[in-house]
Amino acid sequence: MMNIFNILNILNTIILHIVTYSIITSTWPLINNIDSLPQRINIIII
Repeated sequence: MMNIFNILNILNTIILHIVTYSIITSTWPLINNIDSLPQRINIIII
């Protein structure tokens, strides 16, 4: 059971990163403030 739980946890993390990346990519053209870029990159890394 632990293995299945670990796999689901990993998949959940991957999906979360994909969704976050998709949102940032879709809103990228709307970003005009360079100062906001490091904060967004930090969110992706974490």
